[in-house]
Amino acid sequence: MTMAFFREDPDTSFEYSGYVSQDTPSPTRAMPDSVPMIREKLRVPMAERVFPREWLLGLVDRSVRNAAATVVVGRAGTGKTTLAAQYVKTIKKASWYTIDAVDADWGTFQSYFRAAVMKEEAGGKGPTRRKLHVPGCSSPLDLFADVTAGLDLAGRDWPSVLVLDGIHHLFDCSWFGEFFDLLIASMPVGSHVILLSRSKPPTPIWRLRSKQVLNVIDEKLLALSQTEAEQLLTHYHAKVADVGSAVSDSFGRIGGLVEMLDTEVGRAR
Repeated sequence: MTMAFFREDPDTSFEYSGYVSQDTPSPTRAMPDSVPMIREKLRVPMAERVFPREWLLGLVDRSVRNAAATVVVGRAGTGKTTLAAQYVKTIKKASWYTIDAVDADWGTFQSYFRAAVMKEEAGGKGPTRRKLHVPGCSSPLDLFADVTAGLDLAGRDWPSVLVLDGIHHLFDCSWFGEFFDLLIASMPVGSHVILLSRSKPPTPIWRLRSKQVLNVIDEKLLALSQTEAEQLLTHYHAKVADVGSAVSDSFGRIGGLVEMLDTEVGRAR
């Protein structure tokens, strides 16, 4: 086990010191002393130009209360991140991890995942520097064992809601199947994980759904109805000649409709 330092500085990054492994860990390979950790990846994104959809937020809330996990699936612009960001703003002990393509590296991923699970509560008091015991875990099983032990030693619990945004970037990783299964199984009562993805995980999630352990909010649910599109236009004090055509052309994607509105405004100027 190695010792790592998790330091908050006024700049935009954390510094993480410790063992870092790749997708296929090798005990004989020389490991870097540190890897940069980007602060923004562990922050809840700003939900700009938010259009409130209370029924959809209620659907997420029911899933959080009754299952271990929620998978929100939809293409870019369907409002996945905005929906989750709106929801977790109401949760006191929520954590967020925005996953990018570089996080397919096992060492990078485990560093961020551990930081997201074990970070201090937002707005909490105390020193800006703290130490984390961070071994180079060679597998998801080791990672969950280490995180669980770390939380127990610190007298802390899992986040009440943990959001993993962009989980589709990990689907091709050899370790993803094991990680996914352990993640769902490891969530204690009172904790929930929200997975945001552009496609469904390459695992048999129907079994988890049948056991009411996992719920799926798909693109059909995320899509705007014509009534919601009209409400959105009213919300932004905008007008469209044919709302039905606008919904069809944007495939009901809230991001697509907003882009259309921006285009119309630009033409009007």
